Amino acid sequence: MPADETRTPGRLARWYRYLSFETLVGIIGNLLTSLLTCLLAFGILYPKGLIPEKFDIAVVQAEFFANSWGQAGRLLFLFIAGAFLADTWLATVDGVARVHLDVITALWPRVAQRDVRPWYYGIVLLLAVITSVTMYWAPPGPLIVISAVIGFVGTVIYCIALLWINHVLLAGELAPGLKPGRWSRWAMLLATGCYMVLAAGYVYVRLWRG
Repeated sequence: MPADETRTPGRLARWYRYLSFETLVGIIGNLLTSLLTCLLAFGILYPKGLIPEKFDIAVVQAEFFANSWGQAGRLLFLFIAGAFLADTWLATVDGVARVHLDVITALWPRVAQRDVRPWYYGIVLLLAVITSVTMYWAPPGPLIVISAVIGFVGTVIYCIALLWINHVLLAGELAPGLKPGRWSRWAMLLATGCYMVLAAGYVYVRLWRG
């Protein structure tokens, strides 16, 4: 448990400022990206009757660049999209491999006493093989929808668990300078409520109206 040291309040305040700034950059960046994508789709794709579906998602979106730069712009977008996909996969496989490695070392402590890098590389290789085999089983459309649903449900569960851990389970254990304030509680309640409403709305549209 973190100790209530003399430097703790100052360090915690700096960490809060950095975290707030980083979160704000992510929110504003995603918001601007989403708005620009919608604007480009309405201005370029909609008049042509192009709607991204299944395997055509990146191909249709490449029309953004092709409209201004021709074939070179289309190829540039597809290259950037492939780079983003590779980056996302690498970050995901690294996180999944580390989680599995934590479980392995917790269940078998003797593994943690040796060099765990072969275990890590072995898990990454296994995940790469699984990805290479399963990526041809279904088009990206359903996989994107499934991952979005899992993300929605997981985010709701995560927010509820975070509220319970920080404001109930650890409320009496943390030092005064480390306890989350009322603003944090209300912000988390608001975020949790928004995610629950969005998840319920999505399920309603897809299952009862779709």
